[in-house]
Amino acid sequence: MSSDTSKRIEKVEVIEKDIASALESAGLVVGELAKDAPSQAFYEQHTKNFLHLVQNIEIGLSEQISYLGRVSSSTVCGNTPRLAEQKSSHGQACLRQAQQSLEERLAAVQGKVAKFDCDSVDMSALTTSHPVNGSGKLEGTPLELS
Repeated sequence: MSSDTSKRIEKVEVIEKDIASALESAGLVVGELAKDAPSQAFYEQHTKNFLHLVQNIEIGLSEQISYLGRVSSSTVCGNTPRLAEQKSSHGQACLRQAQQSLEERLAAVQGKVAKFDCDSVDMSALTTSHPVNGSGKLEGTPLELS
């Protein structure tokens, strides 16, 4: 096996490891977002890691496909570069879909966290009670700030 072939195989192995790591990061983020009180620092860190890995995967796959296209252009089979590009496009589409799904979940959790913060405020402290129409019934009204 030539030195160039060994280097290519090593690069493909790195891409495979990056794919596994990206899936692991995505799983960690989804697991964290499923919690009642997700840690924003945790899911942001793993989301950034996921996005970085996706970028590395896309670059690595593009380099490999480009190389395969150059090598196979001299072969009898003219479909090989096209097939490789189709597989790459499909892989990239899957990664983009995973990225979009992760971003949507992140946005939903951020909205959930913001809503939780607003809902946790004790609004009863902002009202005062007084009799209305002499009926003796107490109703709350907002405090007036001067």
